[in-house]
Amino acid sequence: MAAPDELDDIRLLIELLDQENLLEVEVEADGRRILVRSDAAVTAELQAATAAGLPLELAAPAPEVEPTPEEEPVPENWVALRSPMAGVFYRAPTPDAPSYVTEGDGIEEGDVLALIEAMKVFNPIVAEMSGTVARIVAENEEQVEAEAVLFLIEPL
Repeated sequence: MAAPDELDDIRLLIELLDQENLLEVEVEADGRRILVRSDAAVTAELQAATAAGLPLELAAPAPEVEPTPEEEPVPENWVALRSPMAGVFYRAPTPDAPSYVTEGDGIEEGDVLALIEAMKVFNPIVAEMSGTVARIVAENEEQVEAEAVLFLIEPL
């Protein structure tokens, strides 16, 4: 998984790609190489390979798929609060501030439980029900995917 500063670099390259209408951007620095390609670049390569008579499996390498870890089963009386988007999970509003909630805390519907940073925007994760924070699943400052379980809530 990329470090948060590497993710920021990638986001900036994606923005540059879109703003300048480029097919690809490649940056190499400090022993790191980042290549960002637009869908148009990949489509053009596939069309050229097909026109040249190459089979598609030779024209484009299969994407690498990371296996998804199996989720723990949620106890019957708990509810999983999932991330509405991919981004970086933060348990507190600032690094030196206390966490919004800790395990065992009582919560009310509408309480802010955490933040997800996506494209430099901090989005609050809000309690969907009143209850108790039974478990905090996501790690602070961890990249989470959309639909990842963030909290397990024991409803009132």
